[in-house]
Amino acid sequence: MVTNTDGALIMPPTILRIGYNLRRLRLMRGVSQSALAKASEIGRVSIVRIESGSGNPSIQTLDSLACALGADPSDFLAPPAVWAQQELTASAYPREIEPEDTAIDG
Repeated sequence: MVTNTDGALIMPPTILRIGYNLRRLRLMRGVSQSALAKASEIGRVSIVRIESGSGNPSIQTLDSLACALGADPSDFLAPPAVWAQQELTASAYPREIEPEDTAIDG
C-alpha cells in the first residue's frame, strides 16, 4: 500500500490507468457497465470499482473484460500517447455487445 505524508492511501498510477482505459474502451464501443458485466461475467460493482481506480483486478478479470470488449488485456495499460490513435480507429473494433437504450449506469 502506498500512502502520502498524511497517511492517506494513494492509488498507484497503473491502477488508475487500467480504470481509465477500461472506461475509455467501454465508452468507445457504446457499451453500458451492465451490458459489459453480463458479457464478461464480472459483477457491475466490480467494473465500477475498477473504473474508479478503487478496485485491484486480477489478470483473469482483465482478460474477461478485454475479451468481452474485443480488446487485448494490454490495452488497459496503454499510455496517453496511444489513446488518440485508438480513438481514431475505434470503428475498426468489433462490436459484439449491443448498447442498451435504457442504460443509465454510465
